[in-house]
Amino acid sequence: MGQSREQGVILVALAVIFWGSASPAVRYLVLQGLDPYVVSFLRILFTFLFAALFLLGQGERPCLSDLKRDFWPLLAMAFTGVAAFYWFMCTGLQYTQAGKSTLINAIDPSLILLIAHVAFKEKLGRRQVVGMIAACCGVILSVAGAADFDIRSFHFVSGDLMFVGTACCWSVYATINRIWGRRLSYRQTLFWIFLLACLLYLPVLLPRLPLLAGISGGQWLLLLYMGLLPGAAGFYIWNRQVQELGMGVCGIINSFLPISAVLISALWLKETLTPLQITGAALVAAGVWQGVNKTHKVNDKPCKLWYTHKI
Repeated sequence: MGQSREQGVILVALAVIFWGSASPAVRYLVLQGLDPYVVSFLRILFTFLFAALFLLGQGERPCLSDLKRDFWPLLAMAFTGVAAFYWFMCTGLQYTQAGKSTLINAIDPSLILLIAHVAFKEKLGRRQVVGMIAACCGVILSVAGAADFDIRSFHFVSGDLMFVGTACCWSVYATINRIWGRRLSYRQTLFWIFLLACLLYLPVLLPRLPLLAGISGGQWLLLLYMGLLPGAAGFYIWNRQVQELGMGVCGIINSFLPISAVLISALWLKETLTPLQITGAALVAAGVWQGVNKTHKVNDKPCKLWYTHKI
């Protein structure tokens, strides 16, 4: 039974909320003394384990022929959407304040829309363009309105370029997914992408193996949550809905990510929301609604879906 457009939009918004919870979760764990690289690797590892359980639970086994046939696109997705994405994020956070990094990442939806328009001829209707502009303006307001944001210190350093890298990585990943998602088995793809990402990340983890002994039971549970919902469930929803709704619509909804992170941080970590941030959140919500309620159809042909399998 097929899904409605509204159901698809709700699912993508749910994935964005999952991803929004990941940033406060990482901040919480790092503030407790965990190494950011260890946190990122364990999130990738647990996502892989859940992908393996899902594969086996469906009565399948890892198919080496899928890996051999599609090794390069699988490796490219593992590198851009998982390994490099987290590497850029971890490295950048060592040099750049969190508020400014979120603002830089606001270019992500615009990159996705631009690639969708240029590469796949997805039409950018008036409502979609207005929604994109409104959402980006809302993101800027939500970050610039933070109590600790200082425009006088806003300048680009090497760490800022790392967050430009995260946005570029995710946009490239979305493009590869749009092309190859039409032919790859979704269960096999999820399994192989995260296995390859684990292998790519091993050089970062190996020197930090002794740090695993210091992780508490509660921290392990939070890491498991990140692997299941922001990890496996988020990737599942995103990859399916990119094929159902198109990159443009998913990119617009993805602009709500910084806002969801701010809201969850306020509720969980007791971070204060300023009136300007609340205004920005409302503007993003209005922009998302405006963008996804376009009347024209995407110029795409029916395609095979990744039924489940972002970051």
